[in-house]
Amino acid sequence: MINRVLAFALCFLSALPADAANCPFCSAVSQTLRQEIAQMDVAVIASFVSSDSDSTATFGVKQILRGNGIVEVGDEFSVNYFGKAKPEQLFLLMGIEPPNFVWSSPRKANEKFLSYIAEVLKLPKDDSKSRLEFYLKHLGEVDPDISRDVFDEFASASYPEMIGLKEQYDREQLLKWIQDTELSPDRRKLYMVMLGICGLKEDAAVLEKLLLSEDPNKQAGLDALIACFLTLKGEPGLALINEKYLANKEANYSQIYSTIMALRFHGTEGAVIDKKAIASSMQLLLDRPKLADLVISDLARWEDWGHVEKLVKLFKESEDSQATWLRIPVFNYLKACPLPEAGKALEELKQLDPANYKRAIQFFPQQQPATTDSSQYQSQFRADDTLVASLGTLRGGAMLAAATFARAEPVAASESAPNLISLGGVLGTVAATYWVGMWLTITGAGRQPKWFLRLLGNV
Repeated sequence: MINRVLAFALCFLSALPADAANCPFCSAVSQTLRQEIAQMDVAVIASFVSSDSDSTATFGVKQILRGNGIVEVGDEFSVNYFGKAKPEQLFLLMGIEPPNFVWSSPRKANEKFLSYIAEVLKLPKDDSKSRLEFYLKHLGEVDPDISRDVFDEFASASYPEMIGLKEQYDREQLLKWIQDTELSPDRRKLYMVMLGICGLKEDAAVLEKLLLSEDPNKQAGLDALIACFLTLKGEPGLALINEKYLANKEANYSQIYSTIMALRFHGTEGAVIDKKAIASSMQLLLDRPKLADLVISDLARWEDWGHVEKLVKLFKESEDSQATWLRIPVFNYLKACPLPEAGKALEELKQLDPANYKRAIQFFPQQQPATTDSSQYQSQFRADDTLVASLGTLRGGAMLAAATFARAEPVAASESAPNLISLGGVLGTVAATYWVGMWLTITGAGRQPKWFLRLLGNV
């Protein structure tokens, strides 16, 4: 059972959002072929010679892609290989640590894939636009090796880089792909990001139809779907999103979480909707005590300071099981808020819960501003917020993980949401990883590395 929990936790962590510099809703499955070859000592096209055992085979070098002088055409190597192959069948082999090579798993290479590899190796290293233009030509490729590599290249690209291809996207083809429920959700997410860049206002009607559908397959990749819809529809589109998800107590947890991720995108990179309007949508969750912690850090990040009284009320009424998730974001909000009433509230609440106040001070060691002119303080708040931000985001990811692990429907986003203790081993694994990162901070290990930031689910 423990192994299953750990295995799932690893899968969950690998699926967490990428660094904000990358495609906002796409996570690369693995390193791209270009990146992988660049990190290897040797990359060759080799032919299958013979099986040495059930687990090893001999391959002969036919062409050297990387590593001239380390290997030569005609060299033969014994490599771990569990498959079957015909004599002279070609493979891509990559290895490190010569002369006693550690080889990657051999990948069968048909003529199409070989031609693709040759073109990839000719791409300019310092011209991302030219590279992406090449991959765009292969966007609809059916060959699984090529298709996966093309997806990973775009998933690794920054949003500004993707915007740079605006005039080259095939809008009509993107619309067809987005409506194709046979495609995997990750591919549809990518196409939605692209449509958000090149689409027309009338395309929002297609996306609205998907949002209103009762077929869950049509809403796969909901975070990207909502983000794309709002990009094309603009601020008026928030009314539908508020009604269907944020203000709808029947909306399940995954829908709420996806909506928040979409709104965060629009609060950072979307540049279409005013942040005040986004904050107004986020505020709806403050009326949902079990979900309020998910958005408190966002409201502080966007300097929406009109919620001191409501947050104090939530703080005082929070249950023990919810205390850390909710109270630390509230402490951070009050510390960041330049209003006099925030300082008074902070003094009151830290007396009620000194333990969580101490955690907030340790993990967010900024000082309360002396005046309402807090631009410098706000800059510091946002920097620290990027490190640890909302504990609720981590809670949300853990709850989604637990729901999937149990093969159950996503947790209902209602006032009867389960106690966190019921999350069992999955939550324990995720929480343990969180506290390890916190320990690194407290013991002076410096600001957390990117993998830890990604664990926290920040955008």
